[in-house]
Amino acid sequence: MYLEARSRLFEGDPTPPLREALTFAYPTPAGRDAALQVLDEFDMTRPDVVLALVPQLLELALGLDYRSGKVRQMIARLEPAASEKALTPIVVGFLEDGSREAADYWGLIELLDKVGLVKMRKKVIAAAACSADEDTRITARQWNEQLKNRD
Repeated sequence: MYLEARSRLFEGDPTPPLREALTFAYPTPAGRDAALQVLDEFDMTRPDVVLALVPQLLELALGLDYRSGKVRQMIARLEPAASEKALTPIVVGFLEDGSREAADYWGLIELLDKVGLVKMRKKVIAAAACSADEDTRITARQWNEQLKNRD
């Protein structure tokens, strides 16, 4: 039954129902988790759907739990040019948002690292280093230390 329902979802454009399930104002955790499972199973065959949902997926990618790691992997499997185009305006908005916490910075830096967007990652680390929040500055220091011998 699940396989049949899943197949029907991908016969048309699955983006609207998945976006609805992923939108933070609406979803129940079960609906969000089901949408993530579907995306995880189909992300390689329908990267266009994952790409269209990057704005909704980003919020889920910022956490430090297992779900966030899976979402970062989904986004990282997109073509680099496409993910850069999708992530650039989102990162700009993120950096303009003064309410972001250290965990948000950590998740975004990890995502940018996985995607290979080094310049953007460095920009986010620099912003974290200048934060008024001590935990966010610690996040920047930890990433700088971790990347010291890599870049």
